[in-house]
Amino acid sequence: MPDCKRCGNYTKYNNGLCYKCYKSNGLNKNSDDLKLNYILEKINDHIEEHSFLWSDNSNWYVGVTNNPKRRKSEHESKYNIKYFKSWNAKSVDIALKIEQECGYKKAGMWGGGKAGNISKNSTFVYVYKH
Repeated sequence: MPDCKRCGNYTKYNNGLCYKCYKSNGLNKNSDDLKLNYILEKINDHIEEHSFLWSDNSNWYVGVTNNPKRRKSEHESKYNIKYFKSWNAKSVDIALKIEQECGYKKAGMWGGGKAGNISKNSTFVYVYKH
């Protein structure tokens, strides 16, 4: 289990914080860390919801875009995709961190960390199952 983002305590409670730091309002509600962890939790929930018994991350793709609808259409023209979902990370930096976290640390999700044609307004992170 990851360390608490604030104090380093081994036990994680919510939004990357241990119970003590979570209760003491350790992060500003608008902080980048809170946004990043919120979206990572939502991605995990989405994968679990659409997986049978366990999640095989190699069946999932993660990416960053400035236009989720267009990007979904582009992927659909090449692949049989299911369960497409996107979230607005509000900044390119947060979106790229989320993509890298999913791609490198989630053991095999496709796409993570392979930054392609990213623009300054590519703030959306998306995932889908293929």
